[in-house]
Amino acid sequence: RLQGDWSSDVCSSDLVMLHGARGTHQELLPLAQAMTGGCVPILPNLLGHGGRPIPDGFTIRAMAFDILEQMDARGIESAYLFGYSFGGYIAFYLARHAPERIRGVCTLATKILYDKHTVALFTQLSNIDRVRNRQQALMDQRHPGQDWERLVSGLADLYRELGQTPALTDSDLGSITIPTLTISANNDQIVPWPESLKLAYQIGRASCRERV
Repeated sequence: RLQGDWSSDVCSSDLVMLHGARGTHQELLPLAQAMTGGCVPILPNLLGHGGRPIPDGFTIRAMAFDILEQMDARGIESAYLFGYSFGGYIAFYLARHAPERIRGVCTLATKILYDKHTVALFTQLSNIDRVRNRQQALMDQRHPGQDWERLVSGLADLYRELGQTPALTDSDLGSITIPTLTISANNDQIVPWPESLKLAYQIGRASCRERV
């Protein structure tokens, strides 16, 4: 039984899977469906995504604590987190700032460094005309009833803010002590391999394994 967008009963496994920016819980369905051994993941939509109301502005703190509020509503005191892409940033933030609620974190292809190059790239990819020309049908399907252009532009503002004031500093990452696994490919076009290695070693008490 998959628990998309928090619509079902309490999950006994308490695994929460967080999708990426501009996505929805549906992008994680193939992975969730491939899980065996009694794991019953919960797949929420992030704040402002998948038909949820879009806030006037996005912050990592608001997106992270929105997950905690939804956990509270379901009676979940603590959970394991899986975060894909931007969902991994939120997972790391919760591991740092609410470790009593998080039992462990696994991230896939998560970008932590928002330098000038990254901000320029992400804002370019968030150009409304570009998104409308290439993904309008997909965005209409992902975010029904929403002004998804507000979502896209709001996230672009968040990328710029992260470039100025990171929500996760090197000190924050080094302070994470709960079990953490970060996964990335050595040819990822968004998250360069040296950046992935640096992230792995920044996490408190980390070790790194490379597989070809």
